[in-house]
Amino acid sequence: MRKQRRISAWIGFILFTCLFAACSSDPNVRKQKYLESGNRYLVKDKYREAAIQYQNALQVDPRFVEGHYQLAQAYMKLEVWSGAYSELRQTLDLDSKHVKAHIDMGNLYLAARDYNNAQDQARTVLGLDPENVDAHTLLANSYAGLGNLPVSLEEMQKAIQLAPDRPRSYLNLALLQAGAKQSAAAETTFKKALQLDPKSAITLLSLGNFYETTERWDDAEQQFRLAIQAEPANYIPVAALAQMLMLRGRRADAEQLLLQAKRTLHDNPNGYRLLGDFYFAQGELDKASEEFASLYRQYPKDMRLERDYIQILILRNQLDAASKLNDQILKVNSKDVDSLVLRGQILFRQGKANDSIGVLETALRTEPDNAVAQYHLGVAFAQVGNLSRAETAGCPISRVLWGKWGFRLRSLECPRRSN
Repeated sequence: MRKQRRISAWIGFILFTCLFAACSSDPNVRKQKYLESGNRYLVKDKYREAAIQYQNALQVDPRFVEGHYQLAQAYMKLEVWSGAYSELRQTLDLDSKHVKAHIDMGNLYLAARDYNNAQDQARTVLGLDPENVDAHTLLANSYAGLGNLPVSLEEMQKAIQLAPDRPRSYLNLALLQAGAKQSAAAETTFKKALQLDPKSAITLLSLGNFYETTERWDDAEQQFRLAIQAEPANYIPVAALAQMLMLRGRRADAEQLLLQAKRTLHDNPNGYRLLGDFYFAQGELDKASEEFASLYRQYPKDMRLERDYIQILILRNQLDAASKLNDQILKVNSKDVDSLVLRGQILFRQGKANDSIGVLETALRTEPDNAVAQYHLGVAFAQVGNLSRAETAGCPISRVLWGKWGFRLRSLECPRRSN
């Protein structure tokens, strides 16, 4: 009897193992598991991990529509726009009626100011679903980009009629009304959006920006502070308030705000670096260098922070220290474009313009549109007297490299060749 039970248990184990193996080898099951895993990462804001899982799903089935679409979502969160465009294109090639992919593709075109293609995507969706709110919104924004504000406002009103309780639609309409100089209507619509969603940081921030443009400073400050309260982990309202305080000549208040943000936003790279960016934008290189050095010690794995610290060291002509840190990055990844550009700057400041040209050209082979590399390459060519190559590389140009809040915009021009 005992022997019979052991045989039955063994047979059960074998059957379970066979079934498990069959499930594991089933491509549909495997790709779905990867998709679900990617979705779990996506909702936790772990976008790189999500992208890897979606890529795994597509290795199992390259024609997996939802895998391509979700990978596009991860790429958009990572701001890898070319990847997002490619994945959306593949989604639509496999399923021409994928409404969400059409909307996302249209918004990518909109961001690139390709308004005609954005409209094409919106109209395609409306052909599939005439009452699609997102499509009417996309069409409204496309018309606004083309300067046809009356039709833009009409389309946005259609979107609101289809979904009268959608706060985001009222926010979009308010922004269009503000663009059309309909200030009273815009303010009313902003307030309607807030009535529907009183704690929307983006709406509070947008209303604050609206008040700032109309020089209603106290009202603007109130909205920015409410936005900070609504989303304490969001650095954007803090930056907006700091900028406004600077415009009002309240430097000490702006600095104090950013000191507090450094503590509050210690887990957010965009937040804890606000104070250092502030000093840099003001041209206070000593304070900026001290701040970035402190942050680098506190966050040694923040590569962006490290590169910005290296940039400041270069501007202060602390080339040995800059070179030492930069070489550590290139030792790990010799093709890191940002670090190659920094090396090009270091070599130029060491009087090695020809060596600088070689390094910058290497960087541009990987990223041909890198504006910073183009600028410094132009400077280097100008220095060696190759003015035709200097102009081809991007000189004379004027670009904003720092001062993202508008505290100070640095205009860069190619230097004259030294005699």
